[in-house]
Amino acid sequence: MTNLPERYRKKGIALALGAGVSCRSGIPDWLTLLERIAKKCGGPDREALVETLHRRLGFTLPVVAGMVENMCPERTFGELLREALYDKATFPFYRESRTLSSSALVRHVREENRTLAAVGAMCALYDPKKKAFAPNPRIRAIINTNFDALLTAYTSARYGKRLIRTIDRPSATPSSHRINCYHIHGFLQFWDEDSDDPESEAPDLRVFTEHEFFDFFDRPNSAFNSATLHILREHVVLFIGLSLQDDNLRRLLHYSRQERVQSYVREGRESEATDKSLRHYAFQQSMSPAINRAVEQSLNRLGVRVLWFSDFAEVPKYLEALYTDDTERWSDVCP
Repeated sequence: MTNLPERYRKKGIALALGAGVSCRSGIPDWLTLLERIAKKCGGPDREALVETLHRRLGFTLPVVAGMVENMCPERTFGELLREALYDKATFPFYRESRTLSSSALVRHVREENRTLAAVGAMCALYDPKKKAFAPNPRIRAIINTNFDALLTAYTSARYGKRLIRTIDRPSATPSSHRINCYHIHGFLQFWDEDSDDPESEAPDLRVFTEHEFFDFFDRPNSAFNSATLHILREHVVLFIGLSLQDDNLRRLLHYSRQERVQSYVREGRESEATDKSLRHYAFQQSMSPAINRAVEQSLNRLGVRVLWFSDFAEVPKYLEALYTDDTERWSDVCP
């Protein structure tokens, strides 16, 4: 059995982030995002249609996303996606310059989104001699399933330098001096840049609609599939803000665990295979005993142990305990 705090201190871990990291900052979940896009295309009737298609008729969210894309032929879908993701009514930093919005963003995250603040703190170390921050070498990589640029923007604004290297396309070269963050489903910025083109962030790599998921599945050796498999093999991964219902991630977790089990069996270590292949961790919100048991058994089969919590405030506290030791103080990075 892998001990997470011990693994973190001795060899480091990777993080995998989902919508739960961004939702407290007004970033919508998948269903709400689709409803917003549909409303922009055709008003409240189409917004209500999205919920009917998903909840009443049982269409999956990628299928509904493809239907919504077909509803909006007159506008670029990437533009609508960005506007709905960073809706001004819930996310006031959209289209502001990075410099002007940075201090306000830091204040917002500190006050409203303690989970994102804690994840950002995990990525930083404070050097009292240099009076400066540096990337935390114990965070070996980040898999980010979100479109939003919140983590990158927040850490840049909060810690005074780029701790994170955003990998949003195969041509983006990983950095040996930063924590590489792989946006496996796409990446959309919210601040003004040199280009106002809403499709400038590798739209061909966006994974949102049914057809884009088909293409993703059909590229088993693509950069993001292979990078994710590499991270799952080389590091213990802590999943934060993910329900782990995403078929892409579950498939890759299955492949990774299966390969590891088969390797132990070939080495004549079959008795160790099950326990040693159960190496990753995921925060999950506790429901009923029956639901918890079903979820835990399902994730165990993918090589993931569950860290149950009742209240979201427990997640930052757990990360604080994980981070803090004789040399590193949480108050230096997350006051």
